[in-house]
This record gives sequence, C-alpha cells and structure tokens, in this order.
Amino acid sequence: MVRPRIAFVLITVLMAVAGGEAQSTKPNAAAARKPGQTFKECRNCPEMVVVPPGSFMMGSPAGEPDRRDNELQHRVTFTRAFAIAKTEVTWDQWEACVRDRWCDGVAVEQALKMNEDGTPNKEFVDWGRGTRPVVGPSWFDAQT
Repeated sequence: MVRPRIAFVLITVLMAVAGGEAQSTKPNAAAARKPGQTFKECRNCPEMVVVPPGSFMMGSPAGEPDRRDNELQHRVTFTRAFAIAKTEVTWDQWEACVRDRWCDGVAVEQALKMNEDGTPNKEFVDWGRGTRPVVGPSWFDAQT
C-alpha cells in the first residue's frame, strides 16, 4: 500500500503551490520558467521543477486492492504551470521552516506521538530526521 508516500507527495504539492501563491507581490515562480526547468528559492527550500499545464486521472480503479470509496477516478486539469519539489520535503527543510517561525514544529511533534483520539501512541517510533521525508505536517502547515 502506498498511502504514506501519497501523503508526502500531497504535502510537497501543497507547499509548492502555496509557495507560488502565498505572496501576492511576487509573480508565480513557475509561470516565469519553462516546463522541466528547476529552481530553488532559498537556501533551505526544496529544489523545484516546473510542471506544464495538462490533465491526468486521479483516483483508483474500481478493482484496485485496498481501494476506498472516496477514491473515485476523475480527471484533474491544471490550466497553468506550477512547481513541485523534486523530492519529498525533508526533516532538515521542515526544521528550518520551524526555526524561521513559519511552521508549527510543536504541533507536529505532538501529532506524531498521539493517536487520532488524543491518546498516546504507544507504537510511535522516531525513524530519524535529517534528509528523511518529514511526516506529520498538517494541511495548514503545508499552506504556510
């Protein structure tokens, strides 16, 4: 099952799209570049690659094992270019964001150590940090 990887990619996409939209005084960073071109906006930022406008099918085929009811296939179309990180956001990049006071590191640490119902997660294991993909940022963190 690939669901954790999907979460990493989703966070990366949200961070990439939010990065181009967050500051209305800056033009969309992806729009000024050609598809396939890479760039980096800051020392601790992920390396980004420009994706051209286009369409793809999102969701799972009805016969896929472990498919959920909310994974219906549908076409998604991007009408303009956008940028996405070439790799998942790493712990090093996340912690730089926390140090710069843009990201909520305390909430992520708490979320990792708790179950969805708020009870302590006895199965929590810290698999390491550094260049490993970050886990635990919320949708709101990705927007920031």
